[in-house]
Amino acid sequence: MTTELKWMPLDIGWYHSHTMFLSTVQHGAYTLLICTYWQVGRLPDDDRMLARITRQTPRQWKKMRPVIAQLFEAGWVHPYLDALRAKCQANYARRLAYIAANDARRPPPAEWAIIRKRIFERDNYTCTYCGDRGGELQCDHVIPIARDGTNDDANLTTACKPCNQSKHSRMPEEWLISRTH
Repeated sequence: MTTELKWMPLDIGWYHSHTMFLSTVQHGAYTLLICTYWQVGRLPDDDRMLARITRQTPRQWKKMRPVIAQLFEAGWVHPYLDALRAKCQANYARRLAYIAANDARRPPPAEWAIIRKRIFERDNYTCTYCGDRGGELQCDHVIPIARDGTNDDANLTTACKPCNQSKHSRMPEEWLISRTH
């Protein structure tokens, strides 16, 4: 499965340690190559195409090629980026599966709006975790949907945005322990 990866994590320490010998223009060319590699998953083994990707003339590319080639394996393969792409694709696929599995268990938006209003009124527009009143409130599943929680009123509570986001998909007791350490 190929997943389009729109962003690439960049480990500055790794980048600098591997590219210290490059000139400014070579850095630009290398960056264009790794961005293309990231998006496509490979580079063409064709000097005309590589010159185009790096925005160099064929003559400029011919001079630069031996230096840039040191950062790739034969056939313009980049094992570090391959491993990083695989990890990001797996994380993306896992997030999509999580969303698909859990969205089916959530009520439709119009129904959810009614439920939220009822819970906020019940809890007097006060975060049941920290006691803050007002602000940006969210309706939290005490037992998260991802952990077989339900949409019943007894499993819903009012939470301020910071509490709800830091609790994430943990049980309240797990979240409280993590906050004290």
